[in-house]
Amino acid sequence: MTRRVRALLSRILAGPPPRPVMSADLGGDDEARLLADMRACLDDESMVGTRRRADALADLYHRLAPAGQARFVAAVSALGDRSGAADGGLSEPGAFARMEELELFERASSKLALLESLEPPRRRLLQLFAATARGREILDGMRRHADAGLSAEIDRILETGS
Repeated sequence: MTRRVRALLSRILAGPPPRPVMSADLGGDDEARLLADMRACLDDESMVGTRRRADALADLYHRLAPAGQARFVAAVSALGDRSGAADGGLSEPGAFARMEELELFERASSKLALLESLEPPRRRLLQLFAATARGREILDGMRRHADAGLSAEIDRILETGS
């Protein structure tokens, strides 16, 4: 068995990532850790790992106090929405490198991955939350703490499913 196959199997067969242990109000350095966990969820190259991380973050949201939930929503907002950016998000670190890598493989799946890489991180995370077991519940709860832009984005995801 090759090293790559072993690595893939170990990622697939590994248990869920450890549940984030944070205070109920996300005080101290918890907000920075939460943002790092959200970015790790978005950067995980394994679909299984991404889903597990999204589930862990959704579970964390439900365990938080109202003040912590508001900070959680602020962290999601901090991921930003590039949809209105003049460059379409190409100024994000590593965007061109990802595009070049994906262009090397001229398959439909690579083109789909290229389009997905240009999707705003905040929208991708919200879509991952929507796909969890309690997706509608978490998005409805997040809407209570969201600004108008994030609330509208949540509404679009709930209406269209994407």
